[in-house]
Amino acid sequence: MSNLDLLKRFVLGVLFAGSVSNPVVGQEFAPVQVAIVARDVGTVEQRAWLAASPHERTRLAEKLGDDGARSMAKRLGLQPIYDGLDRTIPQGPDQVYRGSNGRTVVYEAKGGSSPLSRAYGHAQGSPEWAVKSAERLLKSSYTSQLEKAAARQIIEAAANQKLDVHVVRTQHTLGLPMSAVIEAQSATTRSAGKLAKQVLASLPQSSQAAATAKAGSGTKGVFRGLAVVGVAVDANDRIWNIRDANQALAEGVISREEREVAVAREAAGMAGGWGGAVAGAKGGGSLGLMVGGPWGATGGAIVGGIAGYVVGEAAAAQAADWGVSKLHDAGTTIESAWKNAW
Repeated sequence: MSNLDLLKRFVLGVLFAGSVSNPVVGQEFAPVQVAIVARDVGTVEQRAWLAASPHERTRLAEKLGDDGARSMAKRLGLQPIYDGLDRTIPQGPDQVYRGSNGRTVVYEAKGGSSPLSRAYGHAQGSPEWAVKSAERLLKSSYTSQLEKAAARQIIEAAANQKLDVHVVRTQHTLGLPMSAVIEAQSATTRSAGKLAKQVLASLPQSSQAAATAKAGSGTKGVFRGLAVVGVAVDANDRIWNIRDANQALAEGVISREEREVAVAREAAGMAGGWGGAVAGAKGGGSLGLMVGGPWGATGGAIVGGIAGYVVGEAAAAQAADWGVSKLHDAGTTIESAWKNAW
């Protein structure tokens, strides 16, 4: 029998080995296991895993966990509220769903053997953690309206004792997904409900306040494009985002590398964004002057500046991600590289 046949038998043996009893938080339940897809070994996924650096394998495992959790939710007929595909920051709940019983279900997705940690003073995968991580999303200036809506749904569900939190782990063999398993689940606790009510009390309640907050979020890029106040607004936002990243690192929510990526994105994003804004404003002003005289030049400069900011910030942020990743793959950090340089 060839090595390929032996590996195929091993894969199939793991896949159909049956359900595994898992520890339960607070209650008994029937373990759920969902087979992902049976494929031939030596797949694209496995080749990518073997060729990946430690940093890249961490990212691949995260993706496996997210994909497996989505497969689990679909298999169980859960309605997606936020499926984690358009994540803007590394913090916060991975996925949020609504069950047929009307309860809100938060999925904490894990790939391979990645451990659960503590965050915001609570065990990851607990209802208290879900509430505090949802609050983090609500207070971030970078999260999308969809993420904020899902976060508010979590907090309101916990306040009404209608929140469930599941830890879903996807096992894999050299990057090839095998099965997704609910390894722990818990319902809203009294302390989680109390936390949720405290968070709700601190949020804007009136429709006018909500509309103002939404409008402010939607026009943030425009304010950044107005050079008179934009630099001050941008710098203030970025300082708070860096503080959030430092706090998240101290609480164990993110890794040192994720913290360095966040800081590098803020610094590079501001430099690249405003550099692009200046260039865009010059180009837009020249075009506007030709089309509509002085007023056209003003409007063209503003629009060009906004466009230049967005493009410049995106390019600089991508460069920051790439640079930090390469430093960590080489076994060093920004801090150590900076010390060595001096």
